[in-house]
Amino acid sequence: FPSHDTEHEVIMKETRKIPKIDLPTFRLKLSCGEIVFRPFTVKEERLFLMAMESKDNETIIDTVAQVVSNCVLTEGFDLTKLPLFEFEYLFLNIRARSVGETVNLAYKCKAKKQDGNTCNHEFSTDIDLLKAGIDMKQQAASMNPVIQLSDKLYARFKYPTIETSKALVEVAKTDAATADTETIKQCIEHLYDEEQVYPVDEMQDGEFEQIIDSLTPMKRDEVENFFDNLPTLSYQTTSKCGACGTEHRIKLEGLLDFFG
Repeated sequence: FPSHDTEHEVIMKETRKIPKIDLPTFRLKLSCGEIVFRPFTVKEERLFLMAMESKDNETIIDTVAQVVSNCVLTEGFDLTKLPLFEFEYLFLNIRARSVGETVNLAYKCKAKKQDGNTCNHEFSTDIDLLKAGIDMKQQAASMNPVIQLSDKLYARFKYPTIETSKALVEVAKTDAATADTETIKQCIEHLYDEEQVYPVDEMQDGEFEQIIDSLTPMKRDEVENFFDNLPTLSYQTTSKCGACGTEHRIKLEGLLDFFG
């Protein structure tokens, strides 16, 4: 049968478009300034799940970094410059605004009862993701990022980033024995003495490793102290066991702690 559409109806069919879904935006203060971000979408969530199922650390890091970059709307934001603890803080906030602000974590009570036996009662507690913060660690906040390696040589340190994690994954695949030295190398901006600065990435092969191997145990401990006291994503709360009434102090540190 011939179409009886009027000219107006034809124009309407050609121009009608389903409106796009507008995503809400949120603000978050980081060391680089205040940034604006959006929640991740169902499509981006599927990318997360596929990456997790791959069990490949490099794929997981790349996927999380890509989705976080997609969600940050602030012009000029450079994810690769963000300290790892702030990257985790940012991801946790994006996740909270996308999936839900709370997660429920299960614990087992290890308190001793009056009869001497362990309680072992299982209990759970809700974690408010938006109340998580960054524990700067008292030592890290006041610690000079410069460490004197010898009488004349100094090292200026920097916090690890998501790029550091990717580099260390590569090292672990090829030579796990050098992972500790590579971690130190990735977190030093440069070495210097009274005369000049020595950028780490301009050193000859094996030169940096030789310097690290020549440290005294005391100096090595100073370097390790820097890593032991890095700022971390942190959350603290208390929860009472429903069986014995013992109140437990719960402390989460690092992104993985928030998801069991």
